[in-house]
Amino acid sequence: MGPRAFVAVALVVCSCPVGAGQSEVKRVGLEEQALLERLVEQAAAGTALSSDAWLKWLPHFFRGRDGKTYVPFTLRVDEAPGGFGRAAMYVRIAPRGDPGRAAQRAQGITNAEGIPPGEFPVNSPDRRQGAGAPSASDSTLMLRSLTAKGRTRYPYEAIYGVSSSREGDAAIVRRSFAIAPGQYDVYIALMEQERRGGARRQAILKQQITVPDMAAIGLRLSSVVVADRIETLARPLNEAEQLQRPYALGTAELVPASDDQLGPAETLHVAFIIYGAEVDAAGMPDVRVEYRLFRREELSERLLGSTPPQNLDRSTLPAGFDLRAGQQLASLQSLPLASYSPGAYRLVIRVVDNRSGAEADQEVRFAIAAPTRDNAR
Repeated sequence: MGPRAFVAVALVVCSCPVGAGQSEVKRVGLEEQALLERLVEQAAAGTALSSDAWLKWLPHFFRGRDGKTYVPFTLRVDEAPGGFGRAAMYVRIAPRGDPGRAAQRAQGITNAEGIPPGEFPVNSPDRRQGAGAPSASDSTLMLRSLTAKGRTRYPYEAIYGVSSSREGDAAIVRRSFAIAPGQYDVYIALMEQERRGGARRQAILKQQITVPDMAAIGLRLSSVVVADRIETLARPLNEAEQLQRPYALGTAELVPASDDQLGPAETLHVAFIIYGAEVDAAGMPDVRVEYRLFRREELSERLLGSTPPQNLDRSTLPAGFDLRAGQQLASLQSLPLASYSPGAYRLVIRVVDNRSGAEADQEVRFAIAAPTRDNAR
């Protein structure tokens, strides 16, 4: 018998974004840019930093263009009620262990913005004619200076403005980048914009990341996205829209959960993409997907049940489906949680390629919170 209340699997066929989110330049002043970079430089050097918020970063990995991995992510800003509605954001992806630009610079005099002589933006304060706030072109020039000749170039680096959504007292920001597989240090610095009264709050995150090779030969799965909901789009987003909504996959948009704590009135939605399945002469795969749900105990776990196998083949896929044409093979499962008791759970996903016999596994760990007056409604 399968897990209680499992909803029948729905197939999502989509074209995954494969390079969006490289830089979204909004009105970020040069002083803000300099302060953000200084925060990251201090973090890279191991300097103890104060922060006005706690940042939680959740990345996902999909196949991108030119052998790169597409990494949409959710940034949750906690412990700053009402803050960071609009912010300047600096993202740097550096090789693991990189000490920062300051440590690498053995000689030469730098200016206040940390830019070597000869690389100063033409619209910088000491060159600008007259007064006025930095323009969007200033931000563009700063981005150019970040990778200018004579400066350390990082695999990914961008400064841009963001507008957050709200989840209770937390601010939520979603963006993305594309990068080659490897081991990196991720730095994300935030600074409030347009704060009335008092100093603008700031926050800094440093976290190690191992980016998998999603383009490798053989059967493999993208990250499994746990979503609060999945919305249908009338059309795929254009590049500008994709910058703001990195979890839009073709005509489906995932709204990821910002953590693994779910309420008993919620539904667990999981979605992922299958890569590397062998195809027949028409480009049609023959894949089987299985789900098993476990209740995790302190020292053991108990199998609650499994779903009937989901077959993704000629009998279930749309006519004309062709993996060779760039279409993506995706799977979605939804599980209402009302009939499950509070506790910790593990959903194990197994994908089998019936043509090659290859197998790939992923899992999702989540917890169901005890009912409260709010989530029991």
